[in-house]
Amino acid sequence: METTPKPVGFRSVCPKCAEMRPQRGYDRNSLLRLLNGGYPVEAYCVACDEYWPISIKERVALGAAAIEEAVNASNLISRVQSDRSAEAEERAG
Repeated sequence: METTPKPVGFRSVCPKCAEMRPQRGYDRNSLLRLLNGGYPVEAYCVACDEYWPISIKERVALGAAAIEEAVNASNLISRVQSDRSAEAEERAG
């Protein structure tokens, strides 16, 4: 069951124009590497052509969203595996 990583999107306020800007996001694994490694997570404003590191508060919220997505994906995989095992047992008799 191979899937393309879905980006964890977020929004951040541009420090130059003070507008909330939607961000494309990072795939979960890359995002968790950045957060766990203490590396900056950058946001971008198209209008100002400006990059900035997101705030600590935004990092915490983004990390929580990435972890929640990981847990949901893990639960889905477990359910699929469980369903397949039950189907195999039914076929075996």
